[in-house]
Amino acid sequence: MVVNMLEKEVFENYFPYMLKNFTEFHAIPETFLESDDHVIVVGRYQGISKIGKKFDVPFSHIYQIKDNKIIKFKQFTDTEKIQESLKVNYDSKLIENVDTKSTDDEILDDFNKIKSGEASRMGQKSSG
Repeated sequence: MVVNMLEKEVFENYFPYMLKNFTEFHAIPETFLESDDHVIVVGRYQGISKIGKKFDVPFSHIYQIKDNKIIKFKQFTDTEKIQESLKVNYDSKLIENVDTKSTDDEILDDFNKIKSGEASRMGQKSSG
């Protein structure tokens, strides 16, 4: 019962949510190894995030099989490299919606209000 709930959670919730961050995501197997009740797959994850950054990282999957069903799965990969493909590099991108009308005194006043716990004017200013 727990395995079925976990399988449902992984395939119906986790993967669709995770994969929506990419325009392309490929798991490319290169080697399959068998040993008793285990199958090991070595390969590469390759893809492009929705912000256009590419990644290419190795992976290893270890499957434990019983009665022709996967009963255990372990994955090893460089998740940091995949995560980096999702980050925006602000040094090379135009930052939009920056408040360029505030004076230094207004910004300092907002900072002091935040620091003292008062409500901030930030986001409440009318354009004009």
